[in-house]
This record gives sequence, structure tokens and C-alpha cells, in this order.
Amino acid sequence: MWTTFDRYLYSRYTYVFVVFFAASMGLFAVVDGFMNLDDFQQNNEGTLSMLVRMGVHYLYQSSLVFDLVGPSLSVISVMVVLALLLKYNEFYPVLSTGVPTYRLARPLILGVATVAGLLTINQELVIPRISHQLQSSHGSSASDGRFFDPQYDTKTWIFVSGQNLIPDQRAISKPVFVLPAPNIVRDYEPELRGETAIYYPAKGKRPAVWLLKNASQTLDLAKLTPAGQKVIVPHKNGTDIFLAIGLTFDQLQNRATGYRYLSTWDLVRRIQYPTAHASSTRAQIMHLHSRITRPVVSLMSVFLVIPLILRREKDNLVANILTCTLTLALVLGLGYGMEFLGQTSLVRPEVAAWSPILFGGTLSAWLSGVVRT
Repeated sequence: MWTTFDRYLYSRYTYVFVVFFAASMGLFAVVDGFMNLDDFQQNNEGTLSMLVRMGVHYLYQSSLVFDLVGPSLSVISVMVVLALLLKYNEFYPVLSTGVPTYRLARPLILGVATVAGLLTINQELVIPRISHQLQSSHGSSASDGRFFDPQYDTKTWIFVSGQNLIPDQRAISKPVFVLPAPNIVRDYEPELRGETAIYYPAKGKRPAVWLLKNASQTLDLAKLTPAGQKVIVPHKNGTDIFLAIGLTFDQLQNRATGYRYLSTWDLVRRIQYPTAHASSTRAQIMHLHSRITRPVVSLMSVFLVIPLILRREKDNLVANILTCTLTLALVLGLGYGMEFLGQTSLVRPEVAAWSPILFGGTLSAWLSGVVRT
């Protein structure tokens, strides 16, 4: 049964979380905007245009900030709501009617689950669609060319380079594709050059391809190997060429951390079929496990907060908050430490990702006996 007090707690939790996120986003925008003000002023468009550009930039960045601070703020909000219940003596009347403490905290658990759901939607639907905006520099737009590091496609060993990237078009300006011998061509390594190369992701049965527009030289099909004829297909217009290589646009755009902006399905597919040296497969596997365990860690942290704030024989609210904060910091530090060990091959990624849950779950079960009832 969803009671009036449940709705009251849920609305208070929502209010606290929104205030904390607004404060975090505002602080980030003020500090980051002040430090990079010169970059926003580089086009000399006037004050109003600069403010509009800054507003659009930080509107996109709010999605990334929400992904970064959302899990922590969801747990901190629970701690603040419980502390306010004790401070204003709202906890004891409900407890005196026979309502168990963990039943009282059910709206807060639902609030954490709601934030976890919003984080999932943000990660799976929002961030992948605006990834080119999130990775843009201050004062630049998605249509501005960006330098990138040339690299090999490890599926075909075709070397990809060019002048710069155009994020909003998923294109390379002045591209160069160096064909290796004897994998793709038989006797030498020609270069395919063109005006632009546009990336089209896989859709249905159609594989992901690069479309080289206005190729500067005619492709001699007789010099292609059987494997090369599957990878390189001339367009029927005679001037364009399709290249079915595994290297994606986001791997060229930010090969160190680009996988963080992918949806989970795309991340799993990249782990199954690695096609570039953008980042180690182990780091991607570690990030995948971290995504899966993030909601579980948030819910587990709630069961740490409840007994530490609502302790049976400890009426000192300040001491309870301090103890709770230190405990959460310990679990958070353990998570970051295990993630580092998982990315450096010292610990298996699945062990590194799930160890904080095992530790925190055991600790929350042990502390359940000290909760005030």
C-alpha cells in the first residue's frame, strides 16, 4: 500500500536529489566556464552569441554530469532525507505505530531505483546520440573539423588517415586508405584517396561501411585478392567506393575513452569483435561490468545508510552522518581500487567489478542488527 507518508518521503527524496544535481551542475558550469572563457570567445560573436553557445554546450554536458554524479547523489539524498527525519522528529511517531524501519525506507529505495532507471535511459539512449557533442572542445561545434590519430583496422589491416574528422557528418575530410598486401591487394600497397569518407553504421543485414566519395584514382579490381573483393566494392556511379572495414567513426574520434559513450549493445559487440587498438579489451570488459553493477551498488548502499543513520543506541546525528560518510567512502574507494586493478590485468574484470558488492552486501547484512526499530 502506497501511503501518504510514502508519497511525502518520495517527494522529499526527489526534491533533495534535484537540488543536489542542480547545485552540482551549476558549480561545474561556473568553474568550467570561467576556466575556458577564452575558448568560448574565440569566434568573437558577441556576448549574447557566446552565452547561447555556452548554454548549448553545458546543456549537452549535463547528460554526462548526470551519468557521473547520479549514482553518488542518489545515495547521498537517502542519507540527507533520513537525517532530516531524525532532526525534525518525524521518524519516531511513525515508528511508534509499529511500522518497521525498512518498511519506512521503501519510498527511498524506490527513489534510488528511479534514478537508476533514468541513468540507464541516459546511458543507452541519450549519450550515444549526442556523443559527438560531449566530446567537442569548448567553443567548437559538431561541424568543426577535428584532428585525429591515424590507425589500423585490425580486421583487415587497412591503414586509415586523413586531414580531420567532421563529427556531425561522421566523415573524414581528405581521407587516405592504405591497402595492405597480400591481404587486400596482391603485389603492392596502393592508397585510396577521396574528397570525403562517410561512415554508415550497420543496419539490419547491411554491414557497417565507409563510403569514399569522389575517389581520386580508378580501382583495379584485378589486383584485389578474394578477401579484398569482399571488403572493397566500387559504387555503380564509378566515382565512389565502399569499404566494409570494422573500424568505426567513434574509434577514430576518441580511441582512448570513446567506448564510454556507446550503448551497452554496441559495447558488447565491440568486445566480441575488436577491430582497433583504441583501448584494451580488458578495459572495455571492466567498463561493461561496471555498468551492470552500478544499480546494484546504489541499492546496496541504501542498506548501508539505513542502519548507520538510524542506529539503535546512537542519538548523535552528526556522529552517525560522519560514520555513514566514511563507510560509503570506504566502499567507493574499494570500487575505484578494484576497477584500477581490473584494467591493469592484476585482477579479473568480473572479480574486480563484483567485489565491492560482496563486501558492501556482507557489511549491510551485519549492520542490519543495529538499526533502530
